[in-house]
Amino acid sequence: MFGFCFTTFTINLFYYCSLLSTQNVVQQSIKDVNQSLVDDFLVQTDKIGSANFYWCFPAKEYFDKIRYKDQLKVQLQETKQNMSDLQLKIAQHKEGSCRSDRPILLAQLAQLREQRKDFMNYLEKN
Repeated sequence: MFGFCFTTFTINLFYYCSLLSTQNVVQQSIKDVNQSLVDDFLVQTDKIGSANFYWCFPAKEYFDKIRYKDQLKVQLQETKQNMSDLQLKIAQHKEGSCRSDRPILLAQLAQLREQRKDFMNYLEKN
């Protein structure tokens, strides 16, 4: 059934169903298979009047893979750029160069720790 679909470029659904019904294939299963092929983007469809036409070009899969590969390359480049930016930010944070008032804040922290230590000593004595 799939071989017929990929060797013929344009298929009329009515003709397709009548052809396969001579082989004792249920018409609903033909429609289900065609719909699943359309959903998977393996076959294109078009409704002309009351007839549905399905077609598939042999090179479509090849070009879809090339397009997908190009998209993946772009995503890879974006991810590498994002990763390098994040590594640079991590390095800046490790150095502490991202804040200019860091020494002042460290001095305040040391002073507050000293005050806490004094208060704890005072509480232990009382």
